[in-house]
Amino acid sequence: MPCYPNNMNESSKKPETTRSLGKRAEEAVSDFLSQKGLREITRNYRVNRIGEIDLIFKRKHVLYFVEVRLRKSNSNFGGPEDTIDAYKRKKVYLAANHFVQSYRMTEYDMEFWAACVRYTPGIPVLHAEFRPF
Repeated sequence: MPCYPNNMNESSKKPETTRSLGKRAEEAVSDFLSQKGLREITRNYRVNRIGEIDLIFKRKHVLYFVEVRLRKSNSNFGGPEDTIDAYKRKKVYLAANHFVQSYRMTEYDMEFWAACVRYTPGIPVLHAEFRPF
């Protein structure tokens, strides 16, 4: 699925930092999910000593906890999906549980998704796949 972030400047020649690429990927995934009818609740929900959830969305009685992972298309270290191990999943589950308890949303079902984003340097399009984890 190609994602076209709203704030993308194709004419920019300045190389992007890892942080700015990650922010752009989160923005693109958020825009895509919003267009599909999901409502964004928050971004970068952080719990001290537990972890962070990149995006939290809601539709009807389901909360979607989305971890955005970004890799270059030609990475020698595997794809973005390979960066989510059991330790990362546990941290996301704990942070999600904290969110649900803190905001009294225990009646909602929960789904956990990885937005696996790939990009090619110099090409202003991100390609994402959504996978449950």
